[in-house]
Amino acid sequence: MAAVPDYYTGFTQVEVERILAVQKKELEKALQAYSENGTSVTKRALDAVNLIIAGCQKALKKFDPETYGARRVRSGFVCP
Repeated sequence: MAAVPDYYTGFTQVEVERILAVQKKELEKALQAYSENGTSVTKRALDAVNLIIAGCQKALKKFDPETYGARRVRSGFVCP
């Protein structure tokens, strides 16, 4: 698997959120195409889209950890 891109450097939070929104739409299209014909070309497209989404998620956690940070649950309690 390719390395996750670092969108924290060189982009603003707003730009990363826009990239994420576009990639989510692309993911929906690719998933739709994949279910219709099952070609390997679509599989490669899914991998690229998922990689970009992962990069956006990583950057957003750095930009705003309160909003995008991972929340842990222990013994029924939510930890910051």
